[in-house]
Amino acid sequence: MAAAIAHGATATTIEEEFETFLSRHHAQFVSTLQDCYHYYPNEAASFLGGGCSGQAYTVKSALNADEPLRVAKIMQKRYCLSSRSHFNHTCNEIRALLTMDHARLNKAIVVLHSRTALMLILERCDAPIPSFKTRLYEVFARHFPRRIAHVEDEVRKHTEEWEEKKAARRNEFALAAEAVAEAEMIRFQSSSDVEDKSALLAAVEATREAQAKADEEKLRFQETEFFEAKIQLAMHQIWAKAEAPTTCDLFNLIKHHKRIPEAKAAIILKQCLEAVEHLHSRSLVHRDVKTENIVLSETRTSEPIFDNEGSVVGVRFFERIDVKLIDFGLIKRISFKHRADPSDVWSDDDEGEGEEGADDEANCETPGVEPKGEFKLFVSPCGTQPFCPLEVLDALLKRTVGEPCYKSTSTTLPLFDVYGCGILLFCMVSGFAPFNTPRSVAGRTRALRDSVRAGPSFRSSTSEATQRFISKLMSHNTNRKSTRLNS
Repeated sequence: MAAAIAHGATATTIEEEFETFLSRHHAQFVSTLQDCYHYYPNEAASFLGGGCSGQAYTVKSALNADEPLRVAKIMQKRYCLSSRSHFNHTCNEIRALLTMDHARLNKAIVVLHSRTALMLILERCDAPIPSFKTRLYEVFARHFPRRIAHVEDEVRKHTEEWEEKKAARRNEFALAAEAVAEAEMIRFQSSSDVEDKSALLAAVEATREAQAKADEEKLRFQETEFFEAKIQLAMHQIWAKAEAPTTCDLFNLIKHHKRIPEAKAAIILKQCLEAVEHLHSRSLVHRDVKTENIVLSETRTSEPIFDNEGSVVGVRFFERIDVKLIDFGLIKRISFKHRADPSDVWSDDDEGEGEEGADDEANCETPGVEPKGEFKLFVSPCGTQPFCPLEVLDALLKRTVGEPCYKSTSTTLPLFDVYGCGILLFCMVSGFAPFNTPRSVAGRTRALRDSVRAGPSFRSSTSEATQRFISKLMSHNTNRKSTRLNS
């Protein structure tokens, strides 16, 4: 581990430490990302978001056409190596992503690096696009329920139209493929060399297979375009708004629905707590649980309800929600208990910078020495301020006047993640954040701290049981919370 190297007998530069770390974790060197993956469908459309540490893009393998879409987090090495704190964060994030083995946590497929950039190829949380029939039922059920009985007829009409178009397209592809194959066969027949003939025949067969595969891919793309155009036309005719996304982060899901029903919010929160609990069982804390770091994929299906005469009178919708916790840029180990390799010690001597997203002060533990019982952690502000508990906001204010930062322990630090889950639940059932953050920079932290201390104000529509549970998760008493789902 980098920290062990840094404290070794031989002095090394941070660049050398980083290269050693990447080699130990089997990172592959490439000249550019495009050697292995390309932006999908293009660089502009593939951009997912970014921050000070890097940008995320949707990418597709350039070497394996059957590999599903991935997410590439691209980080500049000059940023990763600009300070010991950034170096430690990067190493911890890579290690966490490569060792995640839980369905609710995002993980890395491979780590690539070039001379100037680091590329983390991650799993993409994706759900299949609902069928044309399900999407049409959703549109009419939400915006024009009186015409829902006509959905079956619309589906049948458009499906038949597409089948006719698909048959015509396949005939066109077959004619083009036959023309290419005929030209290749003429070359084959004119060849006198037996070995050359064998190679040419193999090339003809390979060309046919590749062309057939490309034609099917093109046909699937055209099918998607055809039904998408029909959906957009139907939405335009009944003045419908945008459809609910099948894959997005929690922030955008709340933005679309305004508020999430408590039953659905409970399903999402349960999976978030499962992710946090798994991290804590591995003696890790995330420290940046927020709506933007929760990615959801919804698999939706529908089933029409018929009356005795066979007419559609309603529709049942079924959905399966899968949640993943992402972005381990601030992850921290709080114990040596789960270290598989004694030499692979996690970095803990973070250099806090006093800004949003900065990490902890130097940890008082000694790398490589097994701590007994709880140990002190000097906590300076980290994460996103509206999701930070009172202890961290107090620490930020104390730091500005030179006072010692809040001291946490290996027991209380994980509770900051639980506090973040409380904020998630409040946002879902209320449709807004529990505390107002002033737009002006001056006095923002103090105003936010005062709002947190006063507690959140719930909507009247929020049930008492939900209010009590949120209050328990967000309590300022550090003995109050547990990630146990039955607590």
